[in-house]
Amino acid sequence: MKETVIFILILFIPTILFSQESNLNKFFEYFMNNDFENARSYLEQNIKADPENKELHFYLGKTFLVLKKYQQAKKEFGLALKNGYSPEHILKYLGQIYEDQGMLAEAIERYQVVMRLEPKSVRLKLKLASLYYRQQNYFRSISLLRKFLSQDSTNLQGYYLMGRAYLRTEKYDSALTIASKALELDSTHVPNLLNLGIASFEKGKLDTAANSLEKAKQLSPKSDEAKYYLAKTYARSNRLPDAIGLLEECHKLTGKYRLKALKSLVQFYHKIDSLEASISTAKKYLKEKPEEPLVHHFYARALSDKNEFNKANEEFIKAIQFSNQDFISMTYFYRGLNYYYQEKYDKAIKWYKKVITIDPGFSFAYYNLAVAYDMYYEDKSSAIRYYKKFLELAEGGNADSVTIIAAQMRLKELKEKAFFKRGK
Repeated sequence: MKETVIFILILFIPTILFSQESNLNKFFEYFMNNDFENARSYLEQNIKADPENKELHFYLGKTFLVLKKYQQAKKEFGLALKNGYSPEHILKYLGQIYEDQGMLAEAIERYQVVMRLEPKSVRLKLKLASLYYRQQNYFRSISLLRKFLSQDSTNLQGYYLMGRAYLRTEKYDSALTIASKALELDSTHVPNLLNLGIASFEKGKLDTAANSLEKAKQLSPKSDEAKYYLAKTYARSNRLPDAIGLLEECHKLTGKYRLKALKSLVQFYHKIDSLEASISTAKKYLKEKPEEPLVHHFYARALSDKNEFNKANEEFIKAIQFSNQDFISMTYFYRGLNYYYQEKYDKAIKWYKKVITIDPGFSFAYYNLAVAYDMYYEDKSSAIRYYKKFLELAEGGNADSVTIIAAQMRLKELKEKAFFKRGK
């Protein structure tokens, strides 16, 4: 009897091993052919016969992960871990589950444990740096990418991510340096060409920006980011028709640069006096994002230029409602101008004074105040005071020479009249 039992066990052990290997081979066949439902069903059948098999639970977890059935995947990975499966492999997949669900902090927590178990893992450093970037923890991302690039100094994705993090923190010189290093390795790498172009644009190096972005666009003709920043570069280089052409391509796309393109087009159409185009584009934009002050602002200006003053005033009110402190003085100024066009000089003066209350260096507000007091109220002393202030600010500002000359000539005339009046 004893010998019989031994004999049966000897026969049974290889049968189990053979069956398990055969089951996994069949699973791999299903899995590699993307037949995930059959892979899942096959593993579940085998788990019923062998419920503590860690490999079966692990691969069933992987299958559920591919099927995006995250709760079932977590359950199976937990059972695999409980039955002795290697924790670093389980934690990697748990991290992936949380990452897919947008739970970045939970994903990072799992990956950090794996990092302690696999401190030399280069891929894991890049993964963690990417997650920190997505969390907008840019400095942590940069710190980890430095370590990553010291291990893998030819990884273009690492250079790109580090350059992008520098752009987000407005460290444009560092972004330029990193992008340049990457392009020494591969001068055709579009993501790093984009980083170089954007950093150059932000530093005012418009020729370098245009060259990099034109190359990126040539290599990747569908890149809305390349088109958008190249358009901004052209606009700053006084090439508005070229900028508008690119932005008109961008706004037909569905990516995140579509609204950015529409926003810029509202401004650029206004600058070239295409008022109808500016108005129609503003309406299109505001249907999707109604609280954008800059679009309300240029929409209002276009309406005002068309003498649709009441509609313009409604848009100025919305622009003011949504504006931050940095932009609101400009909106106050043009709201005052809207009243000026209507010959409502008392209201125009009110808004110009609001401008200089919040922004004492706004030179054109002083000029318009001077004109209103001079021409329409014949308050020469107030006009002289405001012309003087305008000229004082205009010397170091961006006022055009025609306006400066006009102010100088009128101030001289007013002073002479005041002199002769005193003489009488």
